[in-house]
Parts: sequence; C-alpha cells; structure tokens
Amino acid sequence: MWFSETARDESTFTSTFIVGLQQSMTRGFHFKLVSADADCWEPERANRVWRPGDGASLWIKSGQVNVRREPLVLTQVPVEVLYPASMQFPPKLDLYDIAEDQSFPVNPSSDQGYTGSPLFRVGTYNVKIYPAAPYTISAEKGTERRAGDASSIARSFPQGSGNLTTASRFVLGADGWIPSFPTVAPSAKLVIEPAPSESSFENGVKVDVSVGGTMPYETVDAIRQNDGTWQATLDVAQNTRT
Repeated sequence: MWFSETARDESTFTSTFIVGLQQSMTRGFHFKLVSADADCWEPERANRVWRPGDGASLWIKSGQVNVRREPLVLTQVPVEVLYPASMQFPPKLDLYDIAEDQSFPVNPSSDQGYTGSPLFRVGTYNVKIYPAAPYTISAEKGTERRAGDASSIARSFPQGSGNLTTASRFVLGADGWIPSFPTVAPSAKLVIEPAPSESSFENGVKVDVSVGGTMPYETVDAIRQNDGTWQATLDVAQNTRT
C-alpha cells in the first residue's frame, strides 16, 4: 500500500503522512520511505514496524530504523577544536549523516587564543543534529590526515558522554575526542645524529613540530653540540600524537 505525504514543512525538513489502518494492519505493519517517483527507496536496514502500543502519532528520521513517540528536534551541540595558531583561519568541519549518506559543512562561530599556549588557538562551532542519530565529524579535507593516509579523521559524533550541552573537543590532527585540551610545554628534547660522512647539516637544522599531519605549529632551530649532534627542545601537547 502507498501513502503520499499530506504536508511538508521545508523549514524543518519535515513531511507528514496520515496512514489509514486497514483491518490487516491493526495488529502491526512494516513501512519505509520512498521517493515520490518510486525511484529511490530507503535501504533494507530502514524497514520499520508500527505496533498498536506505539500510539496514533509517531516520528521517524529518514534512513534510521528508530520509531519515536516524541517529535524530532534539531539540537545544537557545541564543538571545540584546538588548532595551530600558524593557520590563518580555524578549519571548517564536515558533518556526515551516516544514515542519509549526506555531508554538511560547518563553519566556525568564533575562535580565540588558547590560554595553555600561544602556539595554538581554539575554534568554536555550533553543530545541529538530531539526537540519537548516527553522525561523524571531520575537519575539511587537507587540514589533517592519518599517518600515510590523505583522508581526514572521522570521529563518531557527538562525544560519548551523552550530554549534548557539553562541548565535544578534539585536537586537529589527532584521533578521537578528549575531555579537556592538553598542557603544552617545552618538554621534549630531540637529539639528531648526523651521518658519519657527507653530513647535510653544516648549514644548520630546523625542526617542524605538528600534531598528526597538520600544519606545523612550531619551527625550532636545533643547536649543534660539542659531540657533533644537534639538539632541539620542542613544545609538545602532552599525550597527543606529535
């Protein structure tokens, strides 16, 4: 049986359907969404079931199997990103709706200096999602990458706390979410031993420091030691892949 939408609200992307129950449907029925021309069907994983206990009104999100008794409301979730101050602007984010297979660009709402180090800044974002729907967030292409991989890092969104008012935080270039941003301190000593012959370091050595594959947040001059090695002290974000 087919049921056309009876109303459409483009401001909230909401379609309304009124389904008249046939006798064969009163104990329950399966249903899914189909495009108006019947050319595009939701995937098999989106097959849903209505039962009498679900009541006369229910709400669904396309692409997702859940049947809900309360209206779905776009909810704003805060995101904070620690990124190198050497970048001219905070990165844009990409919100990916897994069920819909759609991506939505997210621009920063503000950015400010990081109190933990002048080498970094913090970008703030307001991301609108439907709670309990599956999403991922990644930075715009080219701003971060995994080791040996040019693709961006996809993080399940929001952060796993379940509290949508708490900011989800990550460091640009590092996997996963963190409860708070790391301490940044000149805590790593890098010792470079030149090749025993034909050293290319006679004109000096500079060391670029970055999180993951992001733009370097620091460039340090290494100092030649009496034993021929070069040493540099680097500012490092603690417990973060550098």
